Amino acid sequence: MDDIEANIDNGADFENEMHDGDRRRENKRTGEVEDYEAGENQPGDDDEFLFVEEEVKEGEQFMAVKPWIGAVKEPDSHPDPNPDAPDCCYNLEYAYGYRCQDSRQNVYYSCDDEICYMTACLGVMLNKDSNTQKFFGGGEADSASKQTSSSKESHNNDIMCMDVNTSGGRNRAVTGQVGKWPAVFVWDTTTGEKVQRFALDKQSRAVAAVAISPDGTHIATVDKHNDHYFCLWNCGDNSSPVYKDKSGPDPSMDLCFSK
Repeated sequence: MDDIEANIDNGADFENEMHDGDRRRENKRTGEVEDYEAGENQPGDDDEFLFVEEEVKEGEQFMAVKPWIGAVKEPDSHPDPNPDAPDCCYNLEYAYGYRCQDSRQNVYYSCDDEICYMTACLGVMLNKDSNTQKFFGGGEADSASKQTSSSKESHNNDIMCMDVNTSGGRNRAVTGQVGKWPAVFVWDTTTGEKVQRFALDKQSRAVAAVAISPDGTHIATVDKHNDHYFCLWNCGDNSSPVYKDKSGPDPSMDLCFSK
């Protein structure tokens, strides 16, 4: 019994020490131990005390928070701010880059012996002799996110796949993009003009592979849905595919028409 009572007494002393410790806290700025009243919130007691607000004074710390202060100064006289768009137009002259790391069959020769490929949301036609380019897409666009901008006339998101009617006249290219409602475009490889547009379902996520028939009358697509739907489109009617079926759980990397 004496041992038990001794243990109880020691436990009571430890509890008192803990209570006493709870009423003191260390000031990390000064290193001093401060007393506080019981029930007062401490930093770390709840989420709102995870960060302690500190007064930022002039000097190096202030410049680290707002580095432009002191480096940029408003001129004494300047035109009034104008939120309107500039009264000028721009033309895309040259696009650098080429998407190939996650696609197949992504560069072709056109009927004009120009190199056709894709980069970002552009279809590019490169004249290797003059090192000049023509484009499908690349015009002025609305100031909107990729999820809300229009893809009626050209791609508004990254092109994922491409094909050219190599067994035909090499005058038609087809490209498919990623996006909320993935779009597929057929365009002229000599002028870059839009010929036709097809729209996949919202759940498609992206066009994984695309193919155009040698005569340019049909388009085949495979999307990145969980079931990887295969669709066959008639170029004379872009309202809905003439054939649609699941291709299975495995992704498709390429498509082609038999000769």
